[in-house]
Amino acid sequence: MNERPTSPAPVTFRPAQLADLPSVLVINQANVPEVGPTTLERLEAFLAMAELFEVAVGADDHPVAFVIVLAEGCDYDSPNYAWFVERHGRFLYVDRIAVDAGHRHRGIARRFYDDAVAQLRRTGRHLLCAEVNVEPRNDISLAFHHGYGFVARAEVADPRYPALRVAMLTLTVERP
Repeated sequence: MNERPTSPAPVTFRPAQLADLPSVLVINQANVPEVGPTTLERLEAFLAMAELFEVAVGADDHPVAFVIVLAEGCDYDSPNYAWFVERHGRFLYVDRIAVDAGHRHRGIARRFYDDAVAQLRRTGRHLLCAEVNVEPRNDISLAFHHGYGFVARAEVADPRYPALRVAMLTLTVERP
């Protein structure tokens, strides 16, 4: 009997809720070093300060991916975020996107970026900022960001993680 592979269940997108954070933490930690490690307390702080904190959920309403986007002016101690603050007035910063391994390559990250761009336009901003590891190298993410239209502005080391170097990326979005 030949069984056909089943298509992955569709996901839906919605704002993150406090009850999602334990699942978000598991997804985050499974994606280190592509994203920085975090804690439940830090995720709660992100939930309070984020311009956009969205989850992709499966049919059981269980998170399988998430995005956290911050605006300028947040009380956030990331040197990467500070790098953008020092150079730009108004912007949105994609702090992290993480997708469960079983749900990758399904357009979830692209949808998160589309939602970040929509939020950028709603708030009257025109610059979306992010960073991607170049050491250790994350070729998949670098290619994704390049294909989406991001431009590398610099490479910087993170003093907290000596083995980490990131490309600082920006996407300028024209108003419609």
